[in-house]
Amino acid sequence: MKRRGREQAPGAGAKLAVIYTRKAMTAGLDHELPSFDAQRESCEAYVRRKPGWVLLEAAYDNGRLADAHTEDPAFQRLRADVEAGLIEVVVR
Repeated sequence: MKRRGREQAPGAGAKLAVIYTRKAMTAGLDHELPSFDAQRESCEAYVRRKPGWVLLEAAYDNGRLADAHTEDPAFQRLRADVEAGLIEVVVR
């Protein structure tokens, strides 16, 4: 997995982070929910404010509705990467 926006290797104690975005149901809401891009931008800003966190480039974008997220391929890939120790922080 590549790091985003970093040329040097992370230092000792660095936290490897990824962003998980998902589609949500909008029924019954009086406003639009953020797009994948808007979710990602917000999460990237959050990670940049965290000292020692390194954002990985891997994209985990769940296109299914929120209630079906555990069966989504992106979620399954995310889960496998966490279990393999490739990711320490998931931002959503």
